[in-house]
Amino acid sequence: MNSKYIIKYMIKIMMIILLLGKASEATSIKNNKLWYIILDVSSSIDKEQRITYCKWFRKVMEKIIEPKDGSILILRIIQEVDNQSQAKSGTIEFNEIPEPTPWETTHKSKMMMIERKKKIDELVDDVCKQLKDKKSKQTPILWSLYQTSKDMKQFAECSEKNIIIFSDMQEVSSIANFENNPLDDRDVQKILNNIQKIGIIPELNSVKILIAGALSSDERRSVEIEKFWREYFKKSNVFEINFRAEY
Repeated sequence: MNSKYIIKYMIKIMMIILLLGKASEATSIKNNKLWYIILDVSSSIDKEQRITYCKWFRKVMEKIIEPKDGSILILRIIQEVDNQSQAKSGTIEFNEIPEPTPWETTHKSKMMMIERKKKIDELVDDVCKQLKDKKSKQTPILWSLYQTSKDMKQFAECSEKNIIIFSDMQEVSSIANFENNPLDDRDVQKILNNIQKIGIIPELNSVKILIAGALSSDERRSVEIEKFWREYFKKSNVFEINFRAEY
């Protein structure tokens, strides 16, 4: 066989392999579910509530990380850093675990599951430590959601996008301060107009929002806070919202 023909043939094979690899990578991203966990560690979250958040977080991990799913998890801590929230660096990816074919061993799948459980345990331990150790004076939820929406753009191909917020949803920042301040219709509109003016209304199309912990001993206050956030998420084009999710 002509050596030039062999070289051309090998190049074609390499190109096909490369294209298949890229296609597989794209498919993998599309099959992944994106989970953004936003954690409130402000001083308004008391010790009992922090323990509850820790328990809920573990249950969330058990629910959302299904054995066959490919998932991407990103953890963001709400705390003041120049009035912005700080994101924990990096992401945790859980690759999709395929069903073994009849001629394959289940050993690989079992090892992947063990590795997945190890990552989940490490993440839960880290979150519980953050809840125990960190106490932030401010609660810049608005900044956190805006930054999250920007971060999520790189995962636009994910099949499902979710944000879970563990917080009492009491915004305390230079943008707005919910503590001991009224939140009637006029106040809500004033804050929303200010957010729009600053340019930090997030784009959350096709995103599901779950909020755990937004409860107050004052029922009227709870209704006011929920009303504000529903108006805010309406402007953000959120796909679906569960305001009082519990686990």
